[in-house]
Amino acid sequence: MNFLENFAIPQSAHHIELLYGLLILTFLLFVPYLAMVTGSLLLSLRFNKKGDRTGEKINYDLAKRIIDIVTYNKSLSFALGIIPVLSMIFSYAQILQGTGSGIAEDMLIALVLLIIAIIALYTYKYSFHFKDILGKVNDEDEEVEKYKVGSQKLFKKAGKLSLYLTLFTAWVFFAVVSAARESSMWGSNFFEMLFSVDAIVSFLGFIVLSDFITAVVVFYAYFRPNTEFKLPEEEKTALKNILLATILLTVFL
Repeated sequence: MNFLENFAIPQSAHHIELLYGLLILTFLLFVPYLAMVTGSLLLSLRFNKKGDRTGEKINYDLAKRIIDIVTYNKSLSFALGIIPVLSMIFSYAQILQGTGSGIAEDMLIALVLLIIAIIALYTYKYSFHFKDILGKVNDEDEEVEKYKVGSQKLFKKAGKLSLYLTLFTAWVFFAVVSAARESSMWGSNFFEMLFSVDAIVSFLGFIVLSDFITAVVVFYAYFRPNTEFKLPEEEKTALKNILLATILLTVFL
């Protein structure tokens, strides 16, 4: 089903070259953003799980601070997430017009997954703040307790759902990009494309890249000279240890 090709307009060789340039640019914008989102979710959920295990508030605070970095501006998700993927969809539709490749339609699946993942990401972010507000309510009213329990369940589900969707988005995205490079994969079964060697290797490399980029960005945000992000000493030590461990691990991998 190659319905997007019906909207494509035949392009000159010069315009095709420009479209290839646009593909490279959007790829360079989207992949670091998706890596940062993925790594932030992994790191935040790691601290959150540790907080559940130890009961220490410091871990919940760190989980919240980390996810706040990647979600500080809603327009960021639109500019670096949704727009680049939309651009790639229409670029592929133009470049591969008449080939029956189905690449643009497969990339559309990645876009839908990305949008749902972003919604879950911001639900996870705001559930932290909702939890903080409810935590300040001392009323023992049964209704308040129900909201507290409900927000806790939403908090856990939203974070995990966002992570799973983000990872699946990345898998589909790299599978489509890999298939676009190989004409033998054009028009192939979607699941065959997902489980190709190139797709799996690219996806695993992306996970390592996500951990590394996130650790470096968070480390820079909190530990550079004259940073505006101030942490209590205990939180700073805990965060520094896990970030350094993550950076060293990904470097040696």
